[in-house]
Amino acid sequence: MKHRTTMAVYRTLASFLVFAMLLMFVPGVAVAETAAQAAAPTGICVSGQVIDKNHNGIGPGIQVAATLNAQPTIVVETDAKGNFSLKDLAPGLWTFRVTIPDSWEAVTAQEFQAELGYGHPGCYVIRFKLNPLGCILVRKLDADGKPVVDWLVKVSGPIDPELKTDANGEAKFTKLVPGTYVVSETVPYPWKALTPTSAVVKVLPAKDDKDCTLVEFKNERQPTSCVSGTKVDDQHRPLAGWTIYAQRTDGKSPVFMQQTAADGSFVFKDLTLGDWTIWENVEAGWTPVTPAKFTVTLPKPSAPPECVQVRFKNRPPDVCADGFKVDENGKGLAGWTVKAQSEADPTLSMTAVTDANGYYRFNGLTLGNWVFTETRQTGWTPLTPDTVKVNITASRLCTRVPVFRNKSPRGCIEGYKRDDQRVGLPGWKVWLKPVSGGVAVSAQTDGTGYFRFGNLPVGKYEVWEELQPGWIPVTPTKGVYEVVASDNPACVPVEFINKQKPRDICIDGYKLDYYNQKV
Repeated sequence: MKHRTTMAVYRTLASFLVFAMLLMFVPGVAVAETAAQAAAPTGICVSGQVIDKNHNGIGPGIQVAATLNAQPTIVVETDAKGNFSLKDLAPGLWTFRVTIPDSWEAVTAQEFQAELGYGHPGCYVIRFKLNPLGCILVRKLDADGKPVVDWLVKVSGPIDPELKTDANGEAKFTKLVPGTYVVSETVPYPWKALTPTSAVVKVLPAKDDKDCTLVEFKNERQPTSCVSGTKVDDQHRPLAGWTIYAQRTDGKSPVFMQQTAADGSFVFKDLTLGDWTIWENVEAGWTPVTPAKFTVTLPKPSAPPECVQVRFKNRPPDVCADGFKVDENGKGLAGWTVKAQSEADPTLSMTAVTDANGYYRFNGLTLGNWVFTETRQTGWTPLTPDTVKVNITASRLCTRVPVFRNKSPRGCIEGYKRDDQRVGLPGWKVWLKPVSGGVAVSAQTDGTGYFRFGNLPVGKYEVWEELQPGWIPVTPTKGVYEVVASDNPACVPVEFINKQKPRDICIDGYKLDYYNQKV
């Protein structure tokens, strides 16, 4: 009897423990406080905390948002200990989300869902855990301590970001993995550094901006002057599109480049004081009248139009004309002769031969109309006129002659497939392949034994017949034939002759008696 009573007590105690555990936990997200911790509220509530990896509360001011379906989002902020609470919530599937500050990362999920309902003892309890990362704050100042905007700053370390300074002269690098970094600036010309241009720093976890590692660079803009000038020919006519260069004579500056304008002018601004080397890029065929390279001194600060003045003068090349000779595919043709003759004075004539790219050039021409004629080679078909008239004008570039274009020579190989009685054999396959390499092609003989390969480029070809069973070749089954350039092309002839093999004929039989028995 005593034993049965003890077992009943145990069963009652176990049932009570299971019921208590069901009250304490809600599957999926939240853990409820026990009735002993808080009295049952009249509405649904949620309490929670945002903590770091050491379980210290993060606050104040960390935002936590709660949303139920399409209803307006409820946003609360943590207090100084990282605690927050939400009251009078409707039942349903709620979404909770924490806003992660700069230089922090989520350890637990940033967002999750929980099903809330009436009758839950106490508030639902939720928690977010964040991990602090590091940050670097870079300040860029001039010699007077004023912020410098749009200045490139780089960070090298476990990650390698780069930023430009903002309106306050600051660049803030966040979400940095704690560790050692090298912070460096790019000093543009004409600035000079007043502090080292790089620094090695140790980045620690930062809970807010005041924990960021601070780096400060200071630079000074150097006083500058300018150089302006013109580019002219020997008749003082402006030359546009010429390239002029400038660099400090001591090499302590970049190489600056300017293109002359339509009036031949150019200007170099913001050059630091001191000696500078100025030079021009003398184009092919032109002869410098003034030095193509010289040094100028910039003694005091100035700006356009109060610049140091310079000038470059060049004599143009002899009047010239040039052009190209190409095939039907635009490929240059070497070794072709082109003749140039003055229309005003036919005794003035000259010839040029195209180079490997099909290019030719005539120097020393006179102004006016010239007639250019190509010497056509055998087998080439003109696609453009053989003769053109061109007006030669004074220019720093050669007058361009229209392109001479010709179609390359073509030929054909044809023949017959016959038997030893000179009768054509239809349906035989004949093959052709360039000796220099390429794809083999085939042709089939017609009812007279005729076959043909047309539109063949000049060169050597291997031609062979494909033998059929029961035939013996009388002529060679393969040969090499050459297609040559010709103004009156004729097909290269080929003939294959075969004869049939002799038949092996026999007669056999039996001798039978009256009863059809073999005798």
